[in-house]
Amino acid sequence: MFILSIIAGCNRDDIIYKNCDCKNTNNRTCIIYEQTYCADPWGHDDQEDEKLVNNLKEYFENLGTTLYNVGIDNNGTIQNCYACHCKSGKRFCAKVKNKDLKTIKTYGFIEH
Repeated sequence: MFILSIIAGCNRDDIIYKNCDCKNTNNRTCIIYEQTYCADPWGHDDQEDEKLVNNLKEYFENLGTTLYNVGIDNNGTIQNCYACHCKSGKRFCAKVKNKDLKTIKTYGFIEH
């Protein structure tokens, strides 16, 4: 019983996935975003992945949008420029409730 209570207490949404493999479900859609060097309102490329993911989740929670199964990998587009809007090569991926797709897309996320 003790072990079962520990397992039940674990929250899989606290795990930071290191890949962007995702499967849509009935009420949640997979999304992906290619990070910029410094134009993203939730943080910059020079931060640790865990900090970036926590900032991303907190940013959208403050907007009333919850991100699930958040991941980050280095399989995105790397642009050989260092302006803020250039892509760093990191990608954020997550699931979002279908009702929040319109909101998340206004920030540059796309369905994955």
